Amino acid sequence: MTFKEAVASGWANKTEFSGRSRRSAFWFWYLFQGLVITAFVLVAMGVFAGAAALRSSNETLGTIVMVVGIILAIAMGIVGIILVIGTIAAAVRRLHDRGQSGLFLLLYLVPFGNIVVLVFLLLPGMPTDNQYGPVTA
Repeated sequence: MTFKEAVASGWANKTEFSGRSRRSAFWFWYLFQGLVITAFVLVAMGVFAGAAALRSSNETLGTIVMVVGIILAIAMGIVGIILVIGTIAAAVRRLHDRGQSGLFLLLYLVPFGNIVVLVFLLLPGMPTDNQYGPVTA
């Protein structure tokens, strides 16, 4: 699965917690999420830094830029929530591909449980059909 296909699949299935997901689909989606969040943060930092610099010379323009920054921060929060939900759904489908319950994600709440989940997400899926669906292409 290519990066573009994985992002399209991840976006289309962002609230789908059933079925299976291949390693490439999960990790490309995870990369996409990281890139989007990084881009948002960098743009927001630039806007807020520009607003702070402008306020000292032109208070009106600085205030306008600050409002744009606040709107951007709100949009970033909304997009972040959507991406986190999509990533949780992709992780559940990835665990399903291994034949494991999505409840294994609760190990994130236990010290060092994230290492166990990471290993599960890195291991290859079952080569046969399982209770979560047929082998994904």
